[in-house]
Amino acid sequence: MLDKNRQRKEIEASIQRLTKDYGGIEKLLINVKTLREDSERAGKALRAAEGFRDKQEISGLRRELDAAQNRRGIIEKDSAQREQELAEAKGKLGRRKSLVFLGSAKGIATATAILAGGVVGVIVDRFYFLSLIILGAALLAVAMWARNALIRDKTSISVIEGRIQDMKEGLDDLSKSEQEVLAKAKCSTVAEFNEREMGFYDWLDRKSSADLQLKGMLGGRTVEEIEEQKLELARKLATEETKLTDDLKQTHLSPEEYVALERKVQNLGKRQAELERQKSRCEIIVEQARFNIEDQIRLEEELEGLQETLKREDKKVRVYGIASEFLYRARTEVLSSVEGALEHEIQEHLTLFTNGKYRQVKVNKEGLEFWVYSDEKGDWVRPEELSGGAIDEFYLAFRLALMKLIFGDKKPPLILDDPFVNFDSVRLAKTLEFFKMLASDYQIIIFTLGDSYDKVADNIILLSEKERLL
Repeated sequence: MLDKNRQRKEIEASIQRLTKDYGGIEKLLINVKTLREDSERAGKALRAAEGFRDKQEISGLRRELDAAQNRRGIIEKDSAQREQELAEAKGKLGRRKSLVFLGSAKGIATATAILAGGVVGVIVDRFYFLSLIILGAALLAVAMWARNALIRDKTSISVIEGRIQDMKEGLDDLSKSEQEVLAKAKCSTVAEFNEREMGFYDWLDRKSSADLQLKGMLGGRTVEEIEEQKLELARKLATEETKLTDDLKQTHLSPEEYVALERKVQNLGKRQAELERQKSRCEIIVEQARFNIEDQIRLEEELEGLQETLKREDKKVRVYGIASEFLYRARTEVLSSVEGALEHEIQEHLTLFTNGKYRQVKVNKEGLEFWVYSDEKGDWVRPEELSGGAIDEFYLAFRLALMKLIFGDKKPPLILDDPFVNFDSVRLAKTLEFFKMLASDYQIIIFTLGDSYDKVADNIILLSEKERLL
C-alpha cells in the first residue's frame, strides 16, 4: 500500500510538472504569436508611409528642415530689426522738414539768389548789400550741409531697404528649400512632416520593441522547435497519465494515513534489523559452542602463560621506572654542578660560530632548557626560534661543550655528519678554522656528500665500491 502511494505521488508530481511546463510553452507560443503580429503590423505601417523609407533618410531630412527653420528664425528676427530701423529713419527724416527745405534745390537756389543780390548791391550801397552777401553765404552753407545730411539719411534708408529686400529673397529661397525637402518626404507642410515623422518613429519603436522581445523569448530557438517541444511534453504527459491506473487511484491514502503507514514500516524495519542482530549473535554463540574441551584447556594454558609474561613485563616496567628516576636525578645533579661551566663553554663556541652575533646563553637545569639572548628582539629566545643556520650553530656549540664537560682531559674522536650545511660563508670559514685548530688535539671525522671541507682536511677518503684514500 505504501509503495503504491509513493508511486502514485511520484506520477502525480510528474504530471503536475509536465502540465506546468506545457502551460508555459502554450503561453510562450501565444506571446510569440502576439509579438509577431505586432511586428508585422508595425512593418506594414512603415512600408505604407510614403516618402519615409528609412530612419537615416528621415534623420537627414529632419536636419535640413531644422537648419532651414533656424535660418528662417534668424532672418525674420533680423528683418524685424531692420524694419524697425527703417521706420525710425523715415520718422527722423519726416521730423526734419526745415532741413529738407534747406537741402532741397529750392533752398539752395534761394541762398544763391540772396548771395548774388548782395554781390550786385555792393556797388550801390556797400554796407547794406554786404549784409546780404553774408546772409546768402550763410544760407548757402547751411543748405549744403542740410543737403549732405539728407543724402546720408536717404542712403541709410536705402541700405536698410536693400537689406530687407535681400532678407525677403532669402526667406523665399528658404521656402523653396523647405518645399524641396518636404517633396522628398511627400509632405506639403512642415506640420504634416512633423506629424508623419512622429508616426514613423512610433511604428519603428513598436517594431523594434516587438522584435527585441521576440528574440528574448525565443532564446535562439525557432517557433518550430518550440512547437516540437510542446508535442514532446504532450506525449510525456499522456504517458504519465496512462501510468496512473485505477488500481493506483484506488489506493489513495489521506496524509494522516500515509504518515501512520510510513511510521509502521519504519518500526517494522527497525524490528527486522534488531532480529538480524540477534540472529548474528545466536550464530556466533552456536559457532563458539562447537569448540571441544581440549581447545578450552589449550586456551586456558595459553592464558596462564600470557599472564606470567605480563607479570614479568610489569616487573621490567617498574625497574625501568626506578632507573629512569635515578637517571633524571643524576642528570639534574650533574647539570647543577656544571651549569655555569656549560653556559660558559656554549657561549664561547656560539660566539665564534655566529661571528659574534649571539654571545649570551643560559641553561635551565630543571628541564635542560636553553635560552639565547637576541639583540634583534631585545630578549631571551629559545634556539628553535632562531634561523636554520643559527640553530645548527647553537647545537654544535652545545655538543662540543657537553663533550668537554663529560670527558674532561680525555680526547675522544669527534664524528660529525655534515654539520655545516646551513652555515653562511663567513661563519663557515671561522668554524672550519676552529676545527682545524681543534684537530691538533682531537681526531675529527666528517661525513659529507660534497667537497666543501677538502681544503682543511688532512685526509680525504672516498667511500664507493672500493675505498680510495686521496
